Amino acid sequence: EGRLLKVALAGGEHNKLVLTRAADVDLADVKAVVLDIHSGFSEGFSASLWFQTRPDWDGFESRPIFIRPGWNRNLRFPLNLDDFKSSKTGWKNHDSTFHPRNDVSRTGLVLYNLGVAGEVRVDSIRFEK
Repeated sequence: EGRLLKVALAGGEHNKLVLTRAADVDLADVKAVVLDIHSGFSEGFSASLWFQTRPDWDGFESRPIFIRPGWNRNLRFPLNLDDFKSSKTGWKNHDSTFHPRNDVSRTGLVLYNLGVAGEVRVDSIRFEK
């Protein structure tokens, strides 16, 4: 919570970047993850959150949020809605419940449509209970 992440991206063929980190965290009582993102890109892109849970190592991805150039403050990713993509369903639709949330082993940020060079900063990650 609360640390700044700065990522410089080179242009290329890939239109998605996933940044992950090992984390032993209990999100059972968290309603949403809220954060600030600064985009140094001249155009917008989408970002979502990704989680992996124990005991079955299932993956869950939130609905994406559109990110505009400059600061995007108080971006809210709800965790208690049944609108996640999941590894259980082949990542097809946003119709899965993020469960179990009490034993998250990895967290991640997914950045979409970034085939060009630029910089992204993520700041003030916090939990809404």
